[in-house]
Amino acid sequence: MDLKHAISRSVRAKLGKLLFELVVMPGMDTALVEIWANACVRLIKKKKKLGPEDLILPWHPFYLMIDRTFFPKSRQRTLISESYPSGFGGSSDLGYGARSYFGMPWAYFMVFE
Repeated sequence: MDLKHAISRSVRAKLGKLLFELVVMPGMDTALVEIWANACVRLIKKKKKLGPEDLILPWHPFYLMIDRTFFPKSRQRTLISESYPSGFGGSSDLGYGARSYFGMPWAYFMVFE
């Protein structure tokens, strides 16, 4: 996604939320997840363009995705450990870029989850 033209804040927020929800949806192909995660990071990373008041992302689905990826059931460990390096790069960047959009009311729950 090349952002040659300016996108309004409301469209940027809606598109960022849509891409984020596609990334955290269970059962998606890892190549698509990485493409969507990179596109979402490009949309939400510029602080001048989008602020925390424009976009609040749900943290719990992202937490569950990370939990499934890093702490799989014992039978799935060998399959996931073989595909880990290529399957989670964009999603880890998304977690770093989206941390300011998870919302302050949920910080207490994130700490104790």
